[in-house]
Amino acid sequence: MKLTDTTIEIRPRSAWESIDLGILLARRHGLLLITSWAIVTLPIFCLLTVIFWQAPVITIDTWEIPILPIIVFWWLKPIFDRIPLYILSNAVFGQVPTLSETLKFWLKSLKNNTLADLTIRRFKLARSFELPVSQLEMFRGKARKQRLRNLHLGNNRAGLLTLLFINIEGILITTLLTLVYMLTSSTPSILPTQDYTAETILMDQLPFWQIHAYFFFYTLVLLITEPLYVSCGFCLYLNRRIGMDAWDIELSFKRLSHRLAQTLSILLLSGCLVLFIGYPSHLQAEPLNKQHATDTQLQRETDKQQIEQILKSPPFYEQEEQTRLRWINDPTSPPKPSTTESSSFNGLAWLSLDFFKIVIWAFVIFVVLLVVWLFVKHLSITKKYQKVVTPPEKLFGLAITPESLPTNIVEEFERLWQQGQTRQALSLLYRGLLSHLVHQYQIPLKSSHTEGEIVSLTKQTQISAVTEFTQNLTNQWLLMAYGHYPIQPEQKQVLITGWQTLMQFNDKEATHEKTL
Repeated sequence: MKLTDTTIEIRPRSAWESIDLGILLARRHGLLLITSWAIVTLPIFCLLTVIFWQAPVITIDTWEIPILPIIVFWWLKPIFDRIPLYILSNAVFGQVPTLSETLKFWLKSLKNNTLADLTIRRFKLARSFELPVSQLEMFRGKARKQRLRNLHLGNNRAGLLTLLFINIEGILITTLLTLVYMLTSSTPSILPTQDYTAETILMDQLPFWQIHAYFFFYTLVLLITEPLYVSCGFCLYLNRRIGMDAWDIELSFKRLSHRLAQTLSILLLSGCLVLFIGYPSHLQAEPLNKQHATDTQLQRETDKQQIEQILKSPPFYEQEEQTRLRWINDPTSPPKPSTTESSSFNGLAWLSLDFFKIVIWAFVIFVVLLVVWLFVKHLSITKKYQKVVTPPEKLFGLAITPESLPTNIVEEFERLWQQGQTRQALSLLYRGLLSHLVHQYQIPLKSSHTEGEIVSLTKQTQISAVTEFTQNLTNQWLLMAYGHYPIQPEQKQVLITGWQTLMQFNDKEATHEKTL
């Protein structure tokens, strides 16, 4: 599942806007939805009709109605709803399945939660909203209950959606049957000349085959309404997931990262082009034909030979070499030959050597002075920061001053826990932790810091007990405050033990400072 491949706009919507999106989504894939639904449901209805053609029946006045086929077909609707759910869940992420893939998936899905969907979950009003949890996320047992509890926290209108489509189905089937009766009745006028009841309109002296034909109209109505119903429930589910998992924010960050990557590649390409454009034009190769290249090569060889001949002829070429032995300090030996050119060269060499020494020493002195200046500046900024910054009184709306906390936090935590106020108890423990981080360890916490950033800042203390307890308590606080997950009893004891360990470490550190 890739959010970048979605065919719908990922953003939070209202419940009714999500239902409208579901109708539009079903219209977009209407042909595949209706075809797959018809291929599965119509043969099953025909089979049920053949099996239960005459029995059992119910009697209304004097008419016997074989109602079992339509009742069984209606009862099986939850397993039929998996067909449009599979199509829409793939189509939303840009992968529309084929008809054969849909039928294969439906046959495999019969092994998953079929008994529960046809028994304990059959009369749930939020059936279409909860269907993706068991069929797409494959949650079961406690995990499924917890997932549904979180999904139902929002005002999703799933129950109203079911009631709405029940009324729509009733209106459509009544309208269709009335239309058929008006077209086939012997009464020529639209307004009947006698009083008709529901039984006389639908079942007045009809044989079984005609009654089953009328029931068949109900399956035709479901060809339209049921894919719409599943699509609307699925879009309500998607809207809730967008709000819970922040899909829109994640997608925005991915798009921003993609744009930055494109911009960086364009800048690198532009920089390379600028570098290549800066070269002289004579370095660029010019297209030469073969004959011209051969002539040029011959001319170069001829010129080279002529130059060598000129340099070997006088007055350019003159070489004299003398070799003899002499004493180093022999006064009778001829003086060492020296010319103005050689003296000038030696002077320039000496000057260049001293110049490079001066440059190197100047660079070293500059680096040392720069390091000293930066160190002094850092110390002054640190002292200034420590003087100006004062510990905050509140973080995340929680008072963290020592005066706002009880003397014995553990006893107050236990009291609140026994009273069933687990959220207040965990809030007290988290406030105590923040207060100790700010006042005891002098960590510069700000209201703009997130819980994760606070955990990272505790690593500055280089104390594993502080970091581990902060990590554990922060995780429990996030689960309780934002996920509404209850704290387990064993986790409660872990938190109390961690807090007591932290306090004992603080007492030892304070005793050590007094001794020093």
